[in-house]
Amino acid sequence: MGNAAQTDPVRGRGHGGACGTRGRDGMRRSDRLDSASSRICGAGRRRTAIWRSLRETGFVRLETALEPNRIIKRRKHMASSIRSELWLPPEEIVPDLSLIHPRVFYSQETIASYQEALKQEAPSNDRYSRRSLAAKLAEQADALHFMALKDEEIFRLLPAPYSYYWYGVTNPVAPDGTRVHPIGWDSPGKVISEAGHTYPNESYPDEGEGWEDPQGRRYYFVGRWNGFVVDEMSKALEKLAYAYIATGDMRYARKAAVLFDGLASIYPTATEGPLDYPECAPGLEGGRLERPLYQVARTMLWFVNAADLIWSSGALDAPSVAFPGYTIKVNLVYNLLLNGADYCYRESHRPGYFDQLHNGTADYNLGLLAVGSLLGIETYASWMLDGPTSIRYMLANNVDRDGNYFETSALYGRWTQGLYMHAADMLYELRIPKYPNGVNLFDDARFARCYVGLADKNAIAGRAPAYGDSPVDDRIESGLGFDPLEAEWIYRFCLRAGSDEQRVKYRRVFAELMSRRVGVPVLDDSAWAILNDVRLQGEEDLSESPRSAVSDVLGGKGLAYLRSKRADRGAVLRYGPTLNHGHTDELAIMLYGDGRELSFDPGYGMSHYRSGWQFQTISHVTVAVNGVSQLDAKSAGGSLRSFGAFSEMSFAEASDEAAYANESVREYRRLLAMVDLPGGDGYFVDLFRVEGGHMRDYSFHGKGVAFRSEGLQLSDSRPGSLGGESMDWGRIYGDGRVEALSDQSFDYVPPGHGYGFLMKPRSAKPEGAWSAEWSNPGRLKLTMLPAVGREIIVLDGPSVMGVQYAIARDEGDAARPFVSVIEAGENREPVTVSPLSVKEQETFPSNVAFSVSSGTSVVDYWLSAKEKEIHAADPASGIAISSDAELARVSIDAEGNIRSAQMAKGTSLRFGSFVLIAAHAELKGTITAVDAERGEIRMERSWEEEAEVAGALCLIDSPSYSHNSPYRISSCLTDGRDAIIGLDPGDLLLASGKLRERPEGGDLPNGVNLPFSRNVRRLGPNAYFKGKRVENDDGAAATIRAVQSDYAGIEVDDASGFREGDYIRIVDTQAGDELSIPVTVDLTRLACGDYELRSPIAVCLSSRGDRPIEVWNGEKWRPAAREAGYPAVPLYRIEPMEGGIVTLRM
Repeated sequence: MGNAAQTDPVRGRGHGGACGTRGRDGMRRSDRLDSASSRICGAGRRRTAIWRSLRETGFVRLETALEPNRIIKRRKHMASSIRSELWLPPEEIVPDLSLIHPRVFYSQETIASYQEALKQEAPSNDRYSRRSLAAKLAEQADALHFMALKDEEIFRLLPAPYSYYWYGVTNPVAPDGTRVHPIGWDSPGKVISEAGHTYPNESYPDEGEGWEDPQGRRYYFVGRWNGFVVDEMSKALEKLAYAYIATGDMRYARKAAVLFDGLASIYPTATEGPLDYPECAPGLEGGRLERPLYQVARTMLWFVNAADLIWSSGALDAPSVAFPGYTIKVNLVYNLLLNGADYCYRESHRPGYFDQLHNGTADYNLGLLAVGSLLGIETYASWMLDGPTSIRYMLANNVDRDGNYFETSALYGRWTQGLYMHAADMLYELRIPKYPNGVNLFDDARFARCYVGLADKNAIAGRAPAYGDSPVDDRIESGLGFDPLEAEWIYRFCLRAGSDEQRVKYRRVFAELMSRRVGVPVLDDSAWAILNDVRLQGEEDLSESPRSAVSDVLGGKGLAYLRSKRADRGAVLRYGPTLNHGHTDELAIMLYGDGRELSFDPGYGMSHYRSGWQFQTISHVTVAVNGVSQLDAKSAGGSLRSFGAFSEMSFAEASDEAAYANESVREYRRLLAMVDLPGGDGYFVDLFRVEGGHMRDYSFHGKGVAFRSEGLQLSDSRPGSLGGESMDWGRIYGDGRVEALSDQSFDYVPPGHGYGFLMKPRSAKPEGAWSAEWSNPGRLKLTMLPAVGREIIVLDGPSVMGVQYAIARDEGDAARPFVSVIEAGENREPVTVSPLSVKEQETFPSNVAFSVSSGTSVVDYWLSAKEKEIHAADPASGIAISSDAELARVSIDAEGNIRSAQMAKGTSLRFGSFVLIAAHAELKGTITAVDAERGEIRMERSWEEEAEVAGALCLIDSPSYSHNSPYRISSCLTDGRDAIIGLDPGDLLLASGKLRERPEGGDLPNGVNLPFSRNVRRLGPNAYFKGKRVENDDGAAATIRAVQSDYAGIEVDDASGFREGDYIRIVDTQAGDELSIPVTVDLTRLACGDYELRSPIAVCLSSRGDRPIEVWNGEKWRPAAREAGYPAVPLYRIEPMEGGIVTLRM
């Protein structure tokens, strides 16, 4: 900031002498602006009258929209009455035009350093030289349509003041029902539908107010063109500014100034936003230009960055064509930047933003920060740091312990990463009196977890899973791909982290990422990377292995990732809370094969299709109960029951009875396992148990449009849909409206919980196993074991998807598990699935036993005991198998020898003469103390034996909690009967807040939003924080009973010790909680013929034949100890070694 003084050139207020400095033209800054000030002397007095006129005309938010024709007349009147006046902000908002620039996203030093390095670089043919990359920025600007236009031609393209706009984000359609798009610059004012019709025309005229059909639906063809024009102009600004910085060529700065002059001239009059957006309407303030609501702030970042970069060029000091008598800079600052910031400020203080921490609030805050930083307006700039929706609260309350953003959508998680990084960039460069040295978020551990390694944590088959409101995943990927934006984000940490140790760590991560971009040592994918000269500089030898090579659970968001040895295959089970932008798909799975997402999550559409289908449970690969979708107000996500990652098999099991608590469901539990077979093939096992309700529908589908089934004698199709003959919602228009409901509003939710979108039902009741297969593209095959009375229904999915659905339906009180084997990928050896003979199967129907035979002569035997130990036999071979484990598997080769065996949460597994015994199915203890700062807990353990639990997954729970919390154990030290356990991640904070009033009774009047407390249905606070501990800095603590209806206030058992103004924290665990470690045991034959045993505790094993078991102790083989008490089958006790891994001969 230097000695720059605050100056308001319009109101003529200023402090100090900085406003008297001279510019490039030799004039004093104050002289250049005096004419502007004198022309509107007394403007502050007129501002009230102007605002009164604006309010009467509907250009601020009104409760109801005015009748369109009245609005048009008033708009035209206003256009002639106030367009000559600059828009003025509130009196207390004083911009300082004398500040030194750039100062928002880039410092002067960064730009100067780049330009000096560019100047000093010798000419070369290296495509990655600074000169070559600078030329790339210039080429991007030269390709813009506006570079070939004269200034007057640009102004002729501008929409008139008070014009209407369509943006296109909601896929607006033409009267023919297909989406409409601008034709291009060669056909100004014209748009074309996807059916090939051009509008407006004689039959569909539009002079700017839209064309209305007989049903009252209005089509804004000219508005769509207007949206295209201003969007292209807005997007061009940064490209022009970067080209100016890279080349010094004033052509680019002047062209940007002309675009700014034009856009600023109409900006204060374009206040309704895009009329295709649900919340926008004529006469209501709903945005600026073609952008609705908080998207106004997104374009503010473009405007501010471009203005900041060309600020000192002199181009903005030229006279304004749009507002004669002012400079372009004054027109830009007042009519665009301050007007937009004022809108963002007012909106950010409205309910839904002032009291919410979602991405829309972050957008508004960013717009304010950008304008405040550019113009030195502390009120705006400090809101991001000091308000109740500050970035600090967003990091504490929105970001979980793994680094994931709270909204249940991969798309919105990724988007918000970008928003928070924008905030970090601007805060790092911020220079205002309250924060003279800015704020460095790159030293914040939780902020770092949002970026460093997060993509690999969430990677499956080369991408992030597209759950919730995310586009349909049509990619073909494999392995860990290179993401230039991720690398760019990590490089920021390399530059800005406060300690040498951290910078070295981040450089290793950056080097590993860059190693995936073979042969390219530089990031040239963005202007930021080019201006900061992001390239490898000798870190190649510091590469670290990515974490995502193995299966894992991210407990903060409730995601289980099953990763295959084949990088193009895998699966995801989602069991966590369903919050903003989520779908009602608790315990849904996503399956990948050959680099494709084959389970075809239905994506993120618009209107009836989104709310009536994509949001509903039946559209996803999960189970719908009683013909309705999941979730009531209290639903807060499920709990992980167990998890294991073995050499050739991994699995996860979770449950979420709260998903259907309103349907009297007693059990809602899913186990998903993935197996890698020899030769690269593999399969999935899906075991879904549901108890309660009168009708249970297991829904499945694939991406392939070719469908065939086996074992089903399907009936002829019935009329109508699965929802009945009266529901015919399967045909969808391009904007997401159902053809049969085209007269309904955008927000209308078709009845039937999605069942009306499943057309032409055909049914069968198979007596044996049946299968359904989807292909082209890819291949996905489901084979399901039979169950008494189960009906299979095959249906046509909605027209947008174009695939078949298979529904397995159970009715009545009898609860039988849905047991399936799923094959994913083309050119795979098929598997054969066969049920085993089980004793007392009718008495204990939830027990499961079956075999899977593959073309490689491998046979896998699967058991899952729920109610009692299973005793089963293979009908073909007669071999007996039994277990009390929640999951057990034995895999044998063609000679009948055991290849591998796994047991999870069990104590006994027997297969023929093979025996595996464990003393505990899980290790349990009670937490006695919590050190939240160190991420450590002390617990009284219930087991006495030595246990190697470091690296294992533990589950923390309490009867008062709505769900458990999984953590990795990073360390475990014993202290008598106690164990001191380090947790990974060691961040136990769930949320923070501040008490806005004095607590009374059992209420803590927290004023900061708790986003995890509201599920996607928004019917009231859920039970996510129930039973958790809330504390202040003085040591007072209480137990949460409920979150209040404002999703911020907290009802507790005892509010004594808390005071108004207290900063509070909610932590995930406390003394008295129970900790359990599910015991998983894996025995796998190595290529050399020896076996590897993985177990956290001692187990007893039988040997093959009479040969005793030997253990490798790191130096030599030694005999294992014989276990007493098993005379019939000699057993040997194998004690755990470091890491729980032991090599055996047996």
